Amino acid sequence: MNETTTLAQRLSEEFINAQNSMERTVQELRLKSRALSDRLQQTISDLETARYSADVDQLVGLSEEAMGIERLGRLLVTQRELLEAALDNTRAVTRRRLT
Repeated sequence: MNETTTLAQRLSEEFINAQNSMERTVQELRLKSRALSDRLQQTISDLETARYSADVDQLVGLSEEAMGIERLGRLLVTQRELLEAALDNTRAVTRRRLT
């Protein structure tokens, strides 16, 4: 196996690992966002129907959950930026030629 094949295999493996990592982040972000949305929707529904006796206990801990979602969102942005930079660097290799 020559050095070029080894580099290509490593590049492929790293790209697949990056894709898998981003997919896990997307899934977790989607699940946590839905859970937060469900809690808010339930609270809104309770407020609309029960008004003053509405169960607002679901709002406890909301800020911590929202902060976790925000962190996941930032992580996804960072992952995407890093992957785009890696792609740009890979593209740059094909443009470099000896003159």
